Amino acid sequence: MSVAGQSTAGCCAELYELPIVEHLLGPSFHPGGATLTRQLARAALVSPGCDVLDVACGNGNSARLIAGEFGATVTGCDYSAINLERAVAASDASGLDFNTRFVRGGAGQLPFAPESFDVVICECNLCLFEDMNDALSEMYRALRTGGRLGISDFFLEAPVPESLDGLLGRVLCVAGAPTLDGYREALARAGFGYVRIRRADRTLIDM
Repeated sequence: MSVAGQSTAGCCAELYELPIVEHLLGPSFHPGGATLTRQLARAALVSPGCDVLDVACGNGNSARLIAGEFGATVTGCDYSAINLERAVAASDASGLDFNTRFVRGGAGQLPFAPESFDVVICECNLCLFEDMNDALSEMYRALRTGGRLGISDFFLEAPVPESLDGLLGRVLCVAGAPTLDGYREALARAGFGYVRIRRADRTLIDM
């Protein structure tokens, strides 16, 4: 993988296409795995019949879990064509092709009409996007009135070391992560009202 001269989105897309990523992180590609995905879906009030968007869905593992266990119709959107191919193949193989679909697109310009979804999910990717504010505004636009956004991601409690204050730090989900107050302010700017935050520090320690 070449880092020099690439955007964060392109670099991260290449990283998460590598087979070793699943070997190291597991099929969910994020701390907390399926357990945290279930908790996030419950917190976002996902229920049978909900239209759910999974932004930066990767290999579609979370999309399949939510479709299979919660009875939702899930659309996965990702920058990586390779991971989307894997997601489609895995959904076909697991018999979940009827309530999952996968679309290529970037978080800063989601390829969906306004008010298309009841719930938007984004796991461990918000701090990787080129512009978090643009991404949140797009998620807000894609939600129907009364819709919910569920995010799991890193936050900072201290400044980033100089050695990680660059593209490498962003790929590792460090340099681009805001503080908790930063998340609250960004969500408010995008138009979101009620915000509830639950810390899950242990999931990162376990990983």
